Amino acid sequence: MPHSRAFTVLSAALEELGYHEHGESNGVYLLTTYRNVHWVLLEDNENLTIEEQIAALLRQGIEMSALYGAIVRLSEDPGGS
Repeated sequence: MPHSRAFTVLSAALEELGYHEHGESNGVYLLTTYRNVHWVLLEDNENLTIEEQIAALLRQGIEMSALYGAIVRLSEDPGGS
């Protein structure tokens, strides 16, 4: 089953910030940084808006400016998604 649009955009942005998928349980993905220094949970749910997903990431310590910058870089990359 394909991922929700919000999940696809935000997981790509998190990857740009150095996170990688570490595991999944019932549609909630654990993403960690190198050596598991920091982790976040990102839910793959069509009923959640991208704004709700961003708010959840902010509550988990992701910096808005870094996340926004990653999204912008990905959107400007002609070889990206």
